[in-house]
Amino acid sequence: MQQTGTVPLSPDRKRAFEIFYSAHYPLALGYLKRMLQNADDTYDVLTHSFELALNRFDEYLASSDNRYWFFGILRNTASYFMRKRAQEHNLLVGERSRTMPLPRATQTPEELLLRSEEASLIERALAALPAKYREVAVLRFQDMSYKEIAAVLGITAEAVESRMRRAIVKLEPFYAEFKAGLK
Repeated sequence: MQQTGTVPLSPDRKRAFEIFYSAHYPLALGYLKRMLQNADDTYDVLTHSFELALNRFDEYLASSDNRYWFFGILRNTASYFMRKRAQEHNLLVGERSRTMPLPRATQTPEELLLRSEEASLIERALAALPAKYREVAVLRFQDMSYKEIAAVLGITAEAVESRMRRAIVKLEPFYAEFKAGLK
């Protein structure tokens, strides 16, 4: 790993960031894949988020409760990216109703391998959810508790529970389709 900007990496700081990266990469990748639903966008946002984290890594090291510090960076970066993509799309197409980024024409080898019927159904189900419900559902599927999700999103646990219930109601038709496909 090389230095970013003008901040040189000491061996101790470099090792600490490598541990941080290894611990946070899988959850961050899973979250972004489901939120952005595009591999190119996912890796762009993931890379930028880790660059921001490295530049602000002293904040992380100094914090006593830093469990969700990186997730805040990740969410803000993804949110900014989606807003920017929507604005670019609106300028190109001339419509104001689209809020999700456009899918790219190329697929990665991972995407090609994961195109089973179940993966496709999950993608369609999550895409059908409004962003605030999708975010709660994705975090819940990442084995976060309602309390943990509330801390990450900066809302109450009751609001998380309410959003999850609404997400489940909206996902019921997809679950029925999944069950029908098992027969």
